Amino acid sequence: MPDPPYDQCLKRILLQRSLMTNLSAPSLGLFSRASFLRGAVHVQGFPETDLPEIAFIGRSNVGKSSLINGLLNRKSLAQTSKKPGKTAQINFFNISDTFLVVDMPGYGYAAVSHKTKQLWHDLIPSYFQERRQWLHTFLLVDGRHPPQKTDWAILDFLKNYGTPFTLVLTKVDKISLCLLEERRLALWALKNKNMQDILAFSVQKDELKHALRQHVLKILGLGEHN
Repeated sequence: MPDPPYDQCLKRILLQRSLMTNLSAPSLGLFSRASFLRGAVHVQGFPETDLPEIAFIGRSNVGKSSLINGLLNRKSLAQTSKKPGKTAQINFFNISDTFLVVDMPGYGYAAVSHKTKQLWHDLIPSYFQERRQWLHTFLLVDGRHPPQKTDWAILDFLKNYGTPFTLVLTKVDKISLCLLEERRLALWALKNKNMQDILAFSVQKDELKHALRQHVLKILGLGEHN
């Protein structure tokens, strides 16, 4: 007879904790060499480069800037703000001349400026349609809550382009591990063929930052990199 859902959750948590205790402190490697390249408010402002690009997208105030800073072990490379919708351009960051991190403006905040709304209607779709360097997208969803209507819209948006993406549940230090597992299982049930994985992230958890870096390296085909 199968274990009850809670017992299954507990067993998985214990397994994850045992694995985490065996992780050695990783080198930041190429993630320690990051710099702001440019911001773009029109297609002509996109950088001319052949480096692969990994985009990060999510609702306003989902913790996207904090995640990018955590990924790159920086405090303020990507600007954070208590006011949602601050990012009003597409920001490009050069990571060790190996790949670019692309920081998309947050969506789903009604009080954003007309300029930011125009980015969503015009510039951002143009990026996904035309940018040949675009390799992968990380879609950030607040792990404390079920996905919102706008999150589902972006899931459909990415599905239409047929490019693999990874779902990241943020702020997971603020919820129980069993609720986190419940969120993961519900999202996996969608069976979206373009969704490669579902990760958890918190700026408070070094092991989750490490897991995110390893996933990025895997996407780039680099494996462990020092």
